[in-house]
Amino acid sequence: MTLHLLYCVFSSGEMEKTRKLVPPGIDGEPVHEICSNKISGVVSTLGKPPDTHVKSLLAYHGVIDSYHQNRTVIPMRFAAVFRTYAHMITALNNNEKSYLLQLKRLHDCTEMCVRFISNSPCCVKKKEPAISPKKISGTTFLQQRKAMYEQQNRLPPEIHEKTRDILQHFRGLYMEFKQESQPLEKDCPSLSLQGAEKTDGNALLISLFFLISKKNISLFRSRFQNICGSSSGRHMMNGPWPPFNFINTESNLTDPS
Repeated sequence: MTLHLLYCVFSSGEMEKTRKLVPPGIDGEPVHEICSNKISGVVSTLGKPPDTHVKSLLAYHGVIDSYHQNRTVIPMRFAAVFRTYAHMITALNNNEKSYLLQLKRLHDCTEMCVRFISNSPCCVKKKEPAISPKKISGTTFLQQRKAMYEQQNRLPPEIHEKTRDILQHFRGLYMEFKQESQPLEKDCPSLSLQGAEKTDGNALLISLFFLISKKNISLFRSRFQNICGSSSGRHMMNGPWPPFNFINTESNLTDPS
């Protein structure tokens, strides 16, 4: 079995840009570029469908990030797999107009994230088990995202107040903004790696995503330090990342076969 995995797409006009050394893709396979009219993609060949192990996900994101460093990219939702190059070219051609519009909107932009923890007891729901991206359709994925955003409107007032305070610090610096929340398990190991305080098992992790110009990364970090000095509680920042949270997920590619 031979499969072709698409990592991200970018404007063919940026094909000639010098890129830094690109790390191997999933399963250690080398990546290469494929061009379809005005849109190009980053691809690797696999002998089996990609798994969702941490090693594979890190390799997947590493490839996308290497291209994001010096060009505008639209990352694919894991995992856009095609049986033939012809199917991939057809899908790229079918989505060309949408991708060109998104690349124009995202031009020279990157994503930054600020997180904080709220121990407010209300509206904290039991965390649902994670679903593998391979096991859900694009429609189901969008429905889950819609439900998540509807839950934002039911957050406690203190979370909305703190969010407004953070947005005020970054006023004039971001083009777009999104917010997510998720229940935290007690002593969440991933947060301990970021130096966050332990939780009591009844907390929400609030994630604020910002789409900013790459030239403003240093200024964003500086303003984040101002937040840490003027606001109570622990704040965490990460990025820059490819703009995963600001792409149109409806136009993620699927094999037309």
